[in-house]
Amino acid sequence: MNQITKFLSLALILIVLFGCSNSNNATKADLRNVSDSNLDQTDSIKAKENLSSYKELTEVHAINTKDKLFVAFDVLHRDRFSMEEIESRAKNDLKELFPDKEIEVSTDRKLVMEAQKSEKRLTDQKTENTKKLNSEIDKLFKLAHKKT
Repeated sequence: MNQITKFLSLALILIVLFGCSNSNNATKADLRNVSDSNLDQTDSIKAKENLSSYKELTEVHAINTKDKLFVAFDVLHRDRFSMEEIESRAKNDLKELFPDKEIEVSTDRKLVMEAQKSEKRLTDQKTENTKKLNSEIDKLFKLAHKKT
């Protein structure tokens, strides 16, 4: 009886540990596979790589057009009190990296999810032309400027 309870408790601990592991691999979109040159996302990839060095961020999503760049990211819970500072620092870094682009940065959870969906549509080839991409990024810019 004692061995059975030890085995069950060990199994329960392992299940909890594997269940709580952070697997962000499923949410990361690979923008390198976007084939159309008009939908070129190299600036988004650069922005994501630049912001991935921030230790306060858990996930970063970005999409761009020829003249606009939208970046949304999630901040660690313990760093929520300094979100404005992190957002400002990220925007300044991106302005230095892309001086010719109009840049919008957001930590709003709704916008993070919308940016993630837009990235997914790009990688799944569901956004097939620049007109659709422009309307998506314009929608994100409008949502970012709305005051809730």
